[in-house]
Amino acid sequence: LKPHIRNMTTTVTTTPVLLTVDEITALQQSSTNKLVFIDSSFKRIDSSVPYEEFLQSRIPGAVYFDISQFTLKGSPCPPMLPSLETFNESASRLGISNDDHLIVYGVKHSPSIARVWWMFKTFQHEKVSFLVGGLEAWKEAGGEIESGEPQPRSPSNYSSPGIDPRLLATQENLLNEISNVDHESVLVDVRGGCVYESGHIPTFINVPISLFHVEGDYTQLKSSHEIEHLLRNYNIHPGTRVVFSCNSGMMASIATLARASIGESTENTALYDGSWSEWVLHPDTNPIEITPPEPII
Repeated sequence: LKPHIRNMTTTVTTTPVLLTVDEITALQQSSTNKLVFIDSSFKRIDSSVPYEEFLQSRIPGAVYFDISQFTLKGSPCPPMLPSLETFNESASRLGISNDDHLIVYGVKHSPSIARVWWMFKTFQHEKVSFLVGGLEAWKEAGGEIESGEPQPRSPSNYSSPGIDPRLLATQENLLNEISNVDHESVLVDVRGGCVYESGHIPTFINVPISLFHVEGDYTQLKSSHEIEHLLRNYNIHPGTRVVFSCNSGMMASIATLARASIGESTENTALYDGSWSEWVLHPDTNPIEITPPEPII
């Protein structure tokens, strides 16, 4: 099954991309909208098990988002976006409703948090925000913590209208882009420099993901000023169409979040979901470019 893509018209949202603990506390006290916390921890640089940590320490009422349940079944390139049917069924099992204001959070070593933010935006969930500083910030601010098995949530009837194609780049899209010398998009590979040099998609420039977030912490982006300056240095200006890619579509989501955090419309930024993992599976059709290392003088 392929993800269902629906043509879109321009939409305007007032939901903040980023929220601090203080801002969330204010929303809890004044908002009539239901806030749903989603622990999106998954991929770690250590060997800890995210769900076990979720049971030990979480924001009260939070649900655990198992990203492995929100992937395209049978795909050789996890964690590619699931079909519309799978997404709706999985979100419904978590008890998420279309009008919920989702607060995605996790621990600092988990890049999957931004991926979950991007996934809900791509499936056109209107209200979704990213908790700055994640679980660590919540604890430091004295936020309440619960542990043990969570209270079962009643299943919902979640219904996404489909994928917003402006937020998703496919292999076919990129083949068209790189074959067109006049393409208007800026194509950005956020893998590390050495990895990029060993093989990348032609016409992609390299902007390592480490330049977008605080060192060692995927829950904290660089300041707006730093991100704006970074993008300007690579001739990425407001309103420019950008496609981000990485190894598996995980790290690139941090770059899409960073660009949205400085006020750029999400429809001007796409993520190549399959990224390098998909691209290299088709060497007969997908060209690869190698950047020679700089000579040692």
